[in-house]
Amino acid sequence: MNILLEIGLEEIPARFLKPSLNDIETFISKELKENRISFGEIKTMGTPRRLVLEVSSLADKQEDLDEINIGPSKSVAFNDDGQPTKACLGFAKSQNVEVEDLEIIDNGKGEYIAVKKFLTGKNTETLLPEILKNLILNLSFPKSMKWGTKKFRFARPLRWILALADTKVISFEIEGISSGNVSKGHRFFGNSEFTVDSISDYYAKIRANFVIVN
Repeated sequence: MNILLEIGLEEIPARFLKPSLNDIETFISKELKENRISFGEIKTMGTPRRLVLEVSSLADKQEDLDEINIGPSKSVAFNDDGQPTKACLGFAKSQNVEVEDLEIIDNGKGEYIAVKKFLTGKNTETLLPEILKNLILNLSFPKSMKWGTKKFRFARPLRWILALADTKVISFEIEGISSGNVSKGHRFFGNSEFTVDSISDYYAKIRANFVIVN
């Protein structure tokens, strides 16, 4: 699976472009790794009216999670009466489990409390809307602004969002602006709007509409 994200906006200062594209690459790499989604190449491109991200060869689903998280030693986790200590309660809370769900294991250094976790990986398509939405919401700029009645802050007003996984739209919404498969050409020479059927179609049509995005 390949994905394409185009964030369309009013003209931003040229000096914002490179740092913003670097931040996009850093964020998406971190998010995909934390979500256990393997991927290939990350490309970022842009003009003053658009910030573009392409990621190739995403796995169709997360890797399954099978791990053991080890906490304090048994002697620290339970007092002489066998009651859980603050250390034990804190570890259980950090793992989102009850004390009764903790196990005692011998890791070669002695007995420790632990949590065994197994999670079946989710389909990547179900995770992408939240990942891409958070990417946009977490972008920061030397100066940002609000517009109209919106609470969302960005370098300049956000005008459209194109988000595709191969040929499918990755659907999400930010303050009334819904993602889709529509982009815009050069402000003066291109079409005001055009529909994109695939990622390769995007590159062909954006060039035909007088935009050199890379």
